[in-house]
Amino acid sequence: MTQHLGWHAKAMLTICVLALGVFACALMIASMPWGFSCAYAQDGASVASLQAGQSAEGAEAEQSTEDQQAARIAGMAVVKDGLYYLCSVSNPGFAVSVAGDSANAGAKAVLAGREEGNWSQKWLVVQDKSTGYYTLRNMRSRMVLTVAGKGKPGAVLKQAKASSTLKQRWELVKEGARLRFCSASNPNLALTVVETKSGGLKFVLKPVDSVATQQFRLRKAEPVEDGHSFFIRSVASPRKGLAVKGASKKAKAPIVLAKRSSAKAQKIRLQKVGASYHLQCVQSCQFVCASKSILRQTEGASGKAKKWKLVLDLGTGTFKIKSASTGKFVDATAGKLTLQARAAGDSDKAQRFILVPTYGFTVFLDAGHGNNAAGWGVYDPGAEGSGYDEAPLTKDLANRIEEELSGSDVRVFNGVNYSVPYSQRNAKARSLGCDVVLSIHFDAGGGSTTSTMVGTHGATGSSAFNSIIHRKLVGSVGLSDGGTSHRSDITVVNGSVPAVLMEVCFIDNSSSLHKYLNRRSSVAASLAEGIIEASKLPTLQR
Repeated sequence: MTQHLGWHAKAMLTICVLALGVFACALMIASMPWGFSCAYAQDGASVASLQAGQSAEGAEAEQSTEDQQAARIAGMAVVKDGLYYLCSVSNPGFAVSVAGDSANAGAKAVLAGREEGNWSQKWLVVQDKSTGYYTLRNMRSRMVLTVAGKGKPGAVLKQAKASSTLKQRWELVKEGARLRFCSASNPNLALTVVETKSGGLKFVLKPVDSVATQQFRLRKAEPVEDGHSFFIRSVASPRKGLAVKGASKKAKAPIVLAKRSSAKAQKIRLQKVGASYHLQCVQSCQFVCASKSILRQTEGASGKAKKWKLVLDLGTGTFKIKSASTGKFVDATAGKLTLQARAAGDSDKAQRFILVPTYGFTVFLDAGHGNNAAGWGVYDPGAEGSGYDEAPLTKDLANRIEEELSGSDVRVFNGVNYSVPYSQRNAKARSLGCDVVLSIHFDAGGGSTTSTMVGTHGATGSSAFNSIIHRKLVGSVGLSDGGTSHRSDITVVNGSVPAVLMEVCFIDNSSSLHKYLNRRSSVAASLAEGIIEASKLPTLQR
């Protein structure tokens, strides 16, 4: 009995000890500093609230990273998106261009003498807002400047269709007023001008260095030059472009989409009028007019319905054409040309057009006498007097007129480069597709006047061309007006191309010749103005 009670007592004692231990542990746990648990418990916060707080911290970290990325990209924005000439610092007067003015993929980037209005030298410089890198898109071809091959040192540059490759991305680094173009595929390599073995210039990638051959200046370029002519091609219908229906020269003839060609009925001259443009049909010399929901050609340039806004898209190099009178856009939906309200989404493509530079008028400058004039392989010096030969003087004036026309819409074929016998020069102009011939001569015989000549059987338009050229010549040389004669025996003015022959002055009259020589620059400029004026005469459009 006593032993039995001892066992129970021991058991009870053990239970009491265990109970006291559990109670002590509970007190210890309760007294420990579980701060955040107490805080949430005191605020009545749930587990979900705690998880939300943790997510907020993660979001803040992510936002911080995005802000840093945005700041990095913003720091790379060294120039404003726009259309520029990329001018070389090491070779002033030269700019980045495309070999042969080619619009084909694979054509190399070259350094060429800077030409105002040359679309092969215009580049759309646009920053990718997600990476900070820039693309350089050529305005003529709308292709992108690309590093060829594996992009190692010495790699050349070409134009190619746009893609996502880093070889078409550039990091622009500003050095004062100058820029360096570093390849995004290897930022340690930069666009560099180097000299070829033959003495020419080309572009390659070379290690970054603060040298002038890696430095460029950007100069703003005009999207469209005033007075220049273009083929206007549809983006939605790539094989078609704007044209006068049936090549008609009649007023109110519709402007339609037609199969692309080089026909003059598809040439449109753009003339700036304030912030707008006139669209003049080169063949008819009439103006494109917004007529309700269609386009027509009409006479005269007056009226708001004949004014158009051109909106350039920097990302693609395409244009929208908007009527200044109706606010509607030229639209090529389903191959039909109409005026529509602004399109959205995919249909926007139907309101985009590509402008392809062309020439509205072509002149053949015939430098009288010279190589082959009297027969193949025979040099004819022409008249002689006052210490001069006629042929060098005619060549000099032809070259000066060509230079004056270099920034205009007029295309020049200089006879100096197409030396054929005199009897074949009008025919040569015809084979080249020229609209007019201007033949340059200096008379002999002691006279003191300035005169012109047209053919008795000259092509239609010769008299109209002469009326302008004669006025410009007499006014600029400053000698007495010797009038206009008509000859049937001079082949150059009796061919199928409208032509005028000028007798600038008498080479054997020293006073008259030196008066011309002192004014020859202004004479060339005046004659160039006359050719441009003649280019807008309907009678000279063929």
